[in-house]
Amino acid sequence: MYRHSEPKTQPMSLLTNEVLDRANREIDAAGRILVTSHWRPDGDAIGCVVALREVLRSLGKQVLAGLPDDVPGRYAFLANPEPIPNIVRDAQRLTAFQPDLVLIADTSAKGQVEPLWPFLQNCPARRLIVDHHVTHDIPAQAEMYDTTAGATGLVLLDWFTAAGWPINTVAASALFVSMATDTGWYRFSSADARMYRAAGRLIEQYGVKPNELYQQLFMQESPARMRLLGAMLAGLEMHANNQLAICTITREMFRATGAQYWETEDLINEPQRIGSVRVTALLIEEPDGKTRMSLRSKDTVNVAAIAQQFNGGGHERAAGARSESSPGAVKARIIEAVTKALANA
Repeated sequence: MYRHSEPKTQPMSLLTNEVLDRANREIDAAGRILVTSHWRPDGDAIGCVVALREVLRSLGKQVLAGLPDDVPGRYAFLANPEPIPNIVRDAQRLTAFQPDLVLIADTSAKGQVEPLWPFLQNCPARRLIVDHHVTHDIPAQAEMYDTTAGATGLVLLDWFTAAGWPINTVAASALFVSMATDTGWYRFSSADARMYRAAGRLIEQYGVKPNELYQQLFMQESPARMRLLGAMLAGLEMHANNQLAICTITREMFRATGAQYWETEDLINEPQRIGSVRVTALLIEEPDGKTRMSLRSKDTVNVAAIAQQFNGGGHERAAGARSESSPGAVKARIIEAVTKALANA
């Protein structure tokens, strides 16, 4: 694999030949593969599903690429001309497919595949997981974890390269979006030298056009999203000596602005512009009254550990969870947990 020729001081993949061989055997033995990821899909999840669909079909596999949720409008262009279906809503299509392998990308946490979990529990197909998160509790016959990778798309690119599988333009663009969105368009600390080399390879070898992708992703916002951003920032709260910024988006705010729930992606990053802020929290009241929370950390606070207190998880610097409680009740617990973590960091 190409990584063997890199200097030892450079970030390297954790994928061993044994791990790669086991994953390859699962693919070789499968004829019908269900490719999926987590609900509330982001760019990494959608990019991985699209890339896997393209590459696995080039190997002659029958592939159903679907998600346990709708694809946010921002990412719809990635899957064209074949949209990624919501396979929970289209349960008949899912049941009729009868996969002999389920490939789950960008998550290995039961809570993140909750709408699909009843099907997965009863499905006799083998499971292969490809992920870069530290939180995982889904059992599988084969697992490909690389927690040093800034995105699961980078893990896939390493895998495809090692296996010598063809990557078409659609797959390459999807992998670039996967890596770019999970690293804040290559500005987070997870955008290391390995990540930049991979991005350069996708541009040079596969003709990916970052400027066009950026335009599609971030320069097509709706007026409703802008109104929602304004409403969110109007309610900004500062705690823990201005080191914690908390924002709340309520159901009423969605009604008043006309914004869709998927349009909340990346809004949590806005309060991080404040110099004193080390942790940001965004609480979103969902249609059923439950609360979805996102957490971000600038430096040493491990927000994945905080998310685990709510049965969530993620990365040390980016994590999330879902609670049965109201945003107000969750906020009080978040303030307490983050304040304690800041004191101990």
